[in-house]
Amino acid sequence: SWLEISNKLLAPDLISVVIPTRGAKKSRRSNELIMDCVTSLTEQSLGTSKVEVVVVYDTDCKTDYLEKVKKLESDSVSIKLVAYDPPFNFSAKCNLGACNSLGEVILFLNDDTVWRTSDSLLELAGSAMIKHVGAVGAKLFFENGRLQHGGYILTRGFIGHAYFRDVEGFGPFGDLAITHEVVGVTGACLAQRKEVWESLDGWDASFPGAYNDIDYCFRIREQGFSI
Repeated sequence: SWLEISNKLLAPDLISVVIPTRGAKKSRRSNELIMDCVTSLTEQSLGTSKVEVVVVYDTDCKTDYLEKVKKLESDSVSIKLVAYDPPFNFSAKCNLGACNSLGEVILFLNDDTVWRTSDSLLELAGSAMIKHVGAVGAKLFFENGRLQHGGYILTRGFIGHAYFRDVEGFGPFGDLAITHEVVGVTGACLAQRKEVWESLDGWDASFPGAYNDIDYCFRIREQGFSI
């Protein structure tokens, strides 16, 4: 038998969700990716918590989509728009968003994500509130249902996504069914207390594209935190 443990009740009053975006569309006829992302966020069960969505948008492309994003605001979800001047630097965009965030927990989130279950945000935020935890990630899936990410693995000098393109299931030792410690998690979905981000002086902007989340997680662990 299983004992289900939930950390939802630990979630803070305000959760900030930092979403870097260029306003790209999946196809010419579809919504901007961030529209689907934020819409999915507004459908999360929030309990007594509120969500602050911080959209870090690039100024070198069309920004008319931001008006549509703003219309997704509600009593429980506020939306803040923060301008970013390219060139592209994912780390810098995350840091800019965090600087403009007021929540006790910050979730760094890619704009091409949607939520599979209604309580995921509260579980992430609640787990991030545990004192020794420096970052929390989630299982991520491709559109075809295959796994994209189940934490990072480090072996023989190689680091990559655990269970990449695998099928959903129980996993070795229940890895795909239970919360467990990992080497690191992808910056596509990384939640942590703002005080942890501050203690690390944020993401390292010398990693503009690749490996920024790996470096970040290594530094989190060097500070004695679990991931």
